[in-house]
Amino acid sequence: MRHLNYGKIGAGFLSFENFKKFIDANKDLISSIEISNSGEPLLNPEAPQIIKYAYENNIDITIKNGTNFNKVSDDLIKTLVDYQVKVIYIAIDGASQEVYSKYRRGGNFNTVINNVKKLLAYKKEKNAIYPEII
Repeated sequence: MRHLNYGKIGAGFLSFENFKKFIDANKDLISSIEISNSGEPLLNPEAPQIIKYAYENNIDITIKNGTNFNKVSDDLIKTLVDYQVKVIYIAIDGASQEVYSKYRRGGNFNTVINNVKKLLAYKKEKNAIYPEII
């Protein structure tokens, strides 16, 4: 069995309450926060609140460690654009469902592609430059 050491951070989702406390205590020191590490950052049910609060406090959000974009809602797609997440790395692990499913068990290649298209369409509708999609 593989043991993961999460150190002082711990495992699980970052709560909006803890995020807010951290920002409020350090807002003069922070200009950017990366919200991904070991896991899928957009599964956090409080991600929209976290992204919005960062935006309201002039803190850039990035998702450079990747998201698989399988389970992102339309509302969350709008949040990513409306609150100007700066960069999102989307992990598309294959060019077909057959290949994709080998890397993302339970993942759906077409869902990911459709979610990317929704994000790009909403960016275009809002004439937004963010998020940059990689």
